[in-house]
This record gives sequence, C-alpha cells and structure tokens, in this order.
Amino acid sequence: MIAQEDMQMNLEFDFDKRHINNIPEFIIEFLFYADYKDIKSFLEFIPNIRKYSSDNKLNFLANLLEPIQKCAEYDIQELPITLPDGINLESMPYDYPLFTVFQKAFNSCRPLHLHIIALCECFFSYVTVSKEEKSLLQKFVDIFTKFYKTDNQKIHAITDSDKQKIFRMLINCYKNYGFYYYFNGNYLAKISIKEYKQNNQIKYNFDEVIYEIYDDNKSTHLINHEKGIDYSLKKILLRYDNKLDLLTDEKSFRKGIEKCFDHVSFETLKSLHNKIVDAIKNTPKNFCKLCNPNYNNPDSYKLCPACDEFLKKINEISENINQDESNEYLYEMKNRISRYSIFNEFLKKKSGEFYPVKKRKKMFIKLINELKNAVKTEKCHPNNAEKAIKSDYNKLEELILQAENLLTYAFQE
Repeated sequence: MIAQEDMQMNLEFDFDKRHINNIPEFIIEFLFYADYKDIKSFLEFIPNIRKYSSDNKLNFLANLLEPIQKCAEYDIQELPITLPDGINLESMPYDYPLFTVFQKAFNSCRPLHLHIIALCECFFSYVTVSKEEKSLLQKFVDIFTKFYKTDNQKIHAITDSDKQKIFRMLINCYKNYGFYYYFNGNYLAKISIKEYKQNNQIKYNFDEVIYEIYDDNKSTHLINHEKGIDYSLKKILLRYDNKLDLLTDEKSFRKGIEKCFDHVSFETLKSLHNKIVDAIKNTPKNFCKLCNPNYNNPDSYKLCPACDEFLKKINEISENINQDESNEYLYEMKNRISRYSIFNEFLKKKSGEFYPVKKRKKMFIKLINELKNAVKTEKCHPNNAEKAIKSDYNKLEELILQAENLLTYAFQE
C-alpha cells in the first residue's frame, strides 16, 4: 500500500513541471476539432465569461487572450523590470509592482485557465496514434510480429472525427457530473474546480480525489485504500509514465505491444472513459459496518448515518412487537431484530464468514417483506383467541414502511 502523502498529484505543480508544453498544442487541437456547441458548453462552466461574438471559438480565444490585453493597458516601462539585489523569482514579495500587475491581470481569468489545464490533462492522458503515425507503426509492428512469431496486431488511428467525439465526451463529463480526470503511471485523479472565499475575495482552485492504478493480467484497477474502493475497468488502460517512452523504449515496447496497440482506438477509449466515469462519479462511501464494511477491520462498529437510521427503525419495530405477541413469526423476530442481535443475524454466516453487501441487502428486503406479510395476516385474519395479546398492527405497519424507505438509502449502489 502506498502512503497517502505519496499519492498527492497536485495538478498545478505537475503542470508547472511536466505539462506546460502541451497547453499550446491543446488549444490548437481544441479550436480546430471541438464542435461549436461543445465549446459553448465548456464556456458555460466558467463564471464571468465575456461574450465578444456569436462565434463560440472566437469567444474562447478572446477570453483566453484577455489577460494579455489587460497587461498591455499598463505602462510597464514605468515599472521596475529587473529585480533588486537579493530578490529572485522565488522570494519576490507578493506586493512587488511587476508581480502585482500580472497577478491582477490573470486572476480574473483563473477559472478559464483551470478548466483549460484540467481538460488538457484529460485529453492528453490517453495514448493515441495519429493517421500519420499509423502507417509507420504498422510496418514496425508487422516486422515485430513476424520476428517474434506473435499474432498479427492492428494499429488503430484516431481520426479528426474521433477527436471531435473525444472533446464532446470529456466536456459532457464535466457538464453532467462536475469533474474532469487525468491519469499517468500509477495514479488517476478526479478533478473539480471549486470556488472558495479568502480575505473576502472569491477564489478558485482544484479539488482532487486520488486513485491508485494497477494492472493485473486482464484489466486495470482503480484503488482508493482510504475508501475501500477496488474497481476493475475490464480492460488495460494504456497510459504514459515518467519511466517509459512508449515508442522508443524497445524492451518495454516488446513486452507490452501484444496487449496495448489493439487498445488504441476510439471505441476502446470511449469504453474506458465510460468505465472510469462510472467508477468515480459518486463520492466514495466511508466505511460502514453494515453497507460498506472494511474487510481489513470487519469488527469496526462504525455505521454510516443512513444505516444508523435504518437500524434504529428496525429496533423500533422490535420494541413495538408485544412481548407476548400471538403471531409466531412476529414473536420470534422480536429479539432477533433488536439493535444488537441484528448484527449476528445479518452480518456473519454460522461459519464466521461475512456475508457480501449484496447478500445483506437481499436479506433485509426479505425481512421487510416477511414483516409486512405477518402484520397484514393479523390485520386481515386476526388470532381469535380471547386472551391473545396483540401488538399495535397499525403502528407496526407504519414503522415497516418507514424502514423500507430507509433501506433504499442505506444500501445505495
């Protein structure tokens, strides 16, 4: 298990170190291939965006260049361009005049820049092959397969039309779910752009949730140890890392080619994107003894709020069954579903092995249905013994319906 402090990707830091050269290429690709409607959707994510034209691409470009225009409005010749002795870029005070000019100019456009950085990261996370590269690679692969006597491999190229679809897919991810994502090497990050207040000023920054990535023989897994998440993508997620230049590292290329290049296609990329979104679109649940157990510490008693409310309602049903209830099923269940007895009933098999969460949910659904039927039986065909002690069936019926509703929230997929 990798220490949590080693899993902090910090997109802005990584961007400064490794990805700055991708931004110009990304902007060109975005303006050239993204659909007008998709650029319009992208701009709608960004607060205070200015509308200069009815052309969405011109609006994007104009807003992107706005900080340069603002800087040009200052008479920078009157500002000290060279730094005084003893001051370098790292130690330059925040109120240094030249720094202040650029800071004011770019702060208002920060949300746009954050969205561009995040979408750029997501776009370039995927390993793709252009039409120009395809022919050369196919010749190399044909030589490789012949020399090593492996199965023929087909190289897939990403077309211009595919690029438009990719931009639409990634923009719709933020439109529908409020996040981008990017991945490289052993990590994947889910990114949102958050607004917050500091010194009575509205500011924006990245909010990231980190997943570890590892491959088995058949698929890539997304792991979040803190939340107990292990999600298989059912395919290998081809990705770059700092140690491998995919097209020039011969040893690594030979090792990975048989399972990699048949995955470089738009359909596979789309399938992986959908699986990644399904895996990370919901906030990972905290561990809960009932609905999301920590199997490394299964005896931990911590309950999520939804399960706690559900068990309180089940216990209330138990308390409202009369101690001398005449219905045999209700009489039997009174003690079996009390607050603490219920764990023995629904968590572990007699062998001591823990029931899977889906099995627990089915058992609770069965319990609710049996309770409803037992109460209905007594209401429709009451025990006629003169001295039979009965429960308040109307009250029980109401509590059971409440428990049924709480069960839905407690065991959300």
